[in-house]
Formats: sequence, structure tokens, C-alpha cells
Amino acid sequence: MSHLDVDQISDFASVLKAKEQVESAETEVDEQIRALCAKRDEIDARLTELRCSLPDFSGIHDNSRNLSRMVGQASELALELSGKIRQLDLVKNRVLECVSKLDDIINLKTCASSAEVAVNEERFEEAAGYVNTFLKTKTDVIELTEKITSDEQARNAVSILNKCRDKLATIAEQRFDQAVKMSDSAAIERFCKIFPLIGRHEAGLKRFGDYVCLTIRQKCNGLISLSEVSDGKEQTPVCVNLLTEIFEFIAETVRDNQAYVKTYFGKYLNCSMSC
Repeated sequence: MSHLDVDQISDFASVLKAKEQVESAETEVDEQIRALCAKRDEIDARLTELRCSLPDFSGIHDNSRNLSRMVGQASELALELSGKIRQLDLVKNRVLECVSKLDDIINLKTCASSAEVAVNEERFEEAAGYVNTFLKTKTDVIELTEKITSDEQARNAVSILNKCRDKLATIAEQRFDQAVKMSDSAAIERFCKIFPLIGRHEAGLKRFGDYVCLTIRQKCNGLISLSEVSDGKEQTPVCVNLLTEIFEFIAETVRDNQAYVKTYFGKYLNCSMSC
């Protein structure tokens, strides 16, 4: 409807025209009202759907608070479990350590009885192997073994192994010296390698070194004795040949025995050089 200016109504015709405009406007408004009323049910339904679709904020708040409390409890429980797990790990490690020490003690007990039998049956290399196992055992295990009161055989294992070690050292020294006197190279090597097994590296090296020096000395004395019977005119070339033979023999002897010394005394020599 266009704007109605009342001041311009001056006659009956303009009144009628204004009346028509008002009626037309009323009709238009009525139609709009009816249209809105027709859509009311649809609007109400939409509003109902909208209300249903809106979240229950009070419920969400309660749920979030409960969830927060549950998370807090779970966190506390996790911390408690973590502490218990650490305690269990400590207990587990201690148990494993005890089991390991118990195994070592049993092993020492076995080594002691086996070493005694091997020495009596003159299986010296085998006995030296048992002593070597004993020497590699940790000090705290040895001390613990000596304090055992419930098992006399285990408690005496350390003493027995030390006695076997001393006995093997004496036997190795005597048999080695006998082998040197008899020039028995196989026996010399056999008894010399017992020394490092029982922790007597220095004694073994000294005896083997003395043996090598004796071999070189005997050979040199023999060569010198042969050179002394030669004619005086040939003295100079004989001396040159003699020295050549001596140095060649020394080099060959060192070379032939180097692998043996490195095999059985190598670790001891490396340790001595590093110290």
C-alpha cells in the first residue's frame, strides 16, 4: 500500500480512494496473517526439533566433571602402579642376582670336587681348567661361599680349589723341569700352558724363557765347539759363518715359539704392557 496523505483528502472521491487503499491494505495483512497461521504448526514442529537438538548443558557439565574425576583417579592409579612396578623390578633384579650367585656357588662346589679328582688322576689340564673357572669368579661370590654354614662342601670349595692350585703349580714346575732335562718338547708345552690357567703367568713365562735361552745356549756352544777345530787361516770366514748360523738359529727359535707364547700368555703380556 502506498503512503496515504490525509491532508490531501479534499472531496468525496478522494475519501473513497483512501477507503479502497485501506481495505486493500487490510486484505493484504489478513492474507499474511492467514499464511503465518497456516505455517504455525510447521514452525512449532521446527521449534520442537530445535529444542530437542540443543544439548543438555547441565548434563554435559556433570558428565565432564565425572570424566575429570575419573581421569584424576586413573592418573593416581597409574602413578601407584608405576611405583609398584619399579619395586617389582628391583625385587626381580635382586632375585636374579641371588640366583646368579647361587649358580656360581654351585659351580664352585662342582669345580672343587672335579678338580680334586682330576689332580689325583693326573688329568692336570682339566684340573687347571676348573681352577681357572674359580679364578674368574667374582670376589663377592667367593666371600659369600666361605660364609655358608648349611653346606660344608660348598663352604670348603674355595679352600679346596686354592690347594689344588698350589698343588698344580708344584707339579707343573717339577714336570716342566724334568721335561727340559729330557728335552721332551711335548711335555714342555703341556706343562708350561698350565701356568697361565692357574694364574701363574710370570712363573710360566720365566721357566719357558729359561728353556728357550738354554736351547739357544746349547746350540751356540755346539756351533762354537765345531768352529774351534777349523784351521787358523780360515778363522775369519769361519767366525762370519758362525755368527750367521747363531743369529739365524736365534731368529728361528724366537719365531717358532712366538705363536705358543702369544696363545697362552698373550693376555697377560698385553695387560703388563698396558700397565
